[in-house]
Amino acid sequence: MSQFQPWFVCGVVLRVQPARLAAVVQALKALPNAEVPAVEERTGKVVAVLQAAEDQVLWRQVENLCEMTGVVEVALVYHQQDIEEFPDTEKSKEE
Repeated sequence: MSQFQPWFVCGVVLRVQPARLAAVVQALKALPNAEVPAVEERTGKVVAVLQAAEDQVLWRQVENLCEMTGVVEVALVYHQQDIEEFPDTEKSKEE
């Protein structure tokens, strides 16, 4: 029998004060399972992708982004829940 594990992904766009842009991007990159695929220095906009095995962890990360010094706005633009299937480890040991 297989086991299923949920995996949550969200995309956010942040608007950041220009003077704090580098620090915010560095903090985002330090988060576990986070990526920063785009930064527009002229406008202070940052695109980030966050992932977590638990939805509460993901939402805490989003809330923490809202409280970061220099972050003016956080917009959730994408959210998805995947279910990953893992083989039963007991059955795999028997084979």
